[in-house]
Amino acid sequence: MRKAHFFIIVAIATTLTIFLVGCMSPIAGNIGGNVPGGGTTPTTDDVLSNLNQGNIDEAKEQLEQVLQDNPDDPVARALKGILETRDALVQLSELTSNSKMFSPYSIDSLKKLPVSLMKTPSLMGFSLFMKNIVPMTRQPSTVDVQGFYDYYNQELIPALEELHELLESAEEDLSVAVDANIEFHLQVNTLDWDNDGTAEPNQPLIITDGIISVEAYKIIFGLEEPVFSSTPTIDPNGGDAWFDIETLDALVQGGQIPDPPEFNDNDYIQIDNGELGLLLTIVTSLKALIDPILTWNLNIPQDLYDEVELYLTNPSTMTLYQIFDFIDTSDDATITGSEWEDRLDPFLEFLPGGADYLVDFVDSLVSAANGLLRSIEDIENDLDASDVHDLTSGYYFVDPSMDFDEVKTQLQNFIDTEDVPDLLITTDATVTLHFGALRNTDNYQDLKDYFPDAHWDEIEGIMFDEELPDPTFGGFIEYPPM
Repeated sequence: MRKAHFFIIVAIATTLTIFLVGCMSPIAGNIGGNVPGGGTTPTTDDVLSNLNQGNIDEAKEQLEQVLQDNPDDPVARALKGILETRDALVQLSELTSNSKMFSPYSIDSLKKLPVSLMKTPSLMGFSLFMKNIVPMTRQPSTVDVQGFYDYYNQELIPALEELHELLESAEEDLSVAVDANIEFHLQVNTLDWDNDGTAEPNQPLIITDGIISVEAYKIIFGLEEPVFSSTPTIDPNGGDAWFDIETLDALVQGGQIPDPPEFNDNDYIQIDNGELGLLLTIVTSLKALIDPILTWNLNIPQDLYDEVELYLTNPSTMTLYQIFDFIDTSDDATITGSEWEDRLDPFLEFLPGGADYLVDFVDSLVSAANGLLRSIEDIENDLDASDVHDLTSGYYFVDPSMDFDEVKTQLQNFIDTEDVPDLLITTDATVTLHFGALRNTDNYQDLKDYFPDAHWDEIEGIMFDEELPDPTFGGFIEYPPM
């Protein structure tokens, strides 16, 4: 019996996305190049033909002309969305290759906070709120607070705004395409992934850090987990092939994995509603990750740079006391709500346009759920089909006992209500998250409004009040009745 199921395909799609973000080199060209003069008006078949031959620039030029003649052509919108997603992944890979991307507000630093900080029940709700709304990142190897904020203000925010716009356009195009019941196949290995100007679909794409070199398909399909000494990149001296249909088939069916794989014309993906739905989910999930960064200001007062840098370099109770002492203007070993705001502004206040990005955060989550729902519906519609190239067909989902009804119900409920009910936060405690509450943006203009009062001394350490100003965080969290 074939064992493959939906989550294997999602895992492969996620691995591919992470791989592209981590090491893909920029691809030349943008949607909307000059329209070639003269000749017959191109069709979507012409665009696909060029894409499948690796002629990216020509395909983009033809695509613009097709959309000028028919802006609602679903195949053209799908292709535009795919190319925009690819360009967005290239931009994201350039951002993540810069070490300053990793904020000093990091999980590693939070883990080193004194245990006494985590003893108060109010911190559980606060940490839950921050975890779902404000993404944390890993600790940089060296801490340069001034350098980070120079990068944050001058490069990161403008770059994320541009990236968000590109993802938004991709979302619009894919949303149109996923409702149109279209089908086409894409030769993914004929695209010039190593950006050397030549399509090399029969030679493997190589990932290298200058010391270790690994064929990309082994990473994508989980056959190897290399440990690179530095940020890996695509080797331009390699080929462009990373997708092998026989390897995928062997993985999901439990067969013999070909070694080495034979990359050929059979290595294409049949694109339909299922694949487009998964791509829509990836695009909107990336957008939801960016939204909070563009919503709230992470700048702290310059007067606090030295203390923060000292704490992040050498986390300890003593260095944390120095930060708290800076905030405690009354010098009474207590920090109140007004002191949080007076001393930390503009930290966690809305950036320009922050309210719109917060609303878009909710919209993106709903759109991601919708994309996943459309993929599941496509799986159910294709259960009688048996196409190895269609990753959401009956070839991979032939088990008649499979029942997606519960998942579909949960996704549809979230789309309709924007709620996540009965979320388990401890072994015996649940909460309901009301993401729709975030649409009331006036409640979130300054997240410091939700900070509890803090107290400290040399014996007890640092403690927060058990009572938060608003334990529901503006209605975002609903606790079960006591």
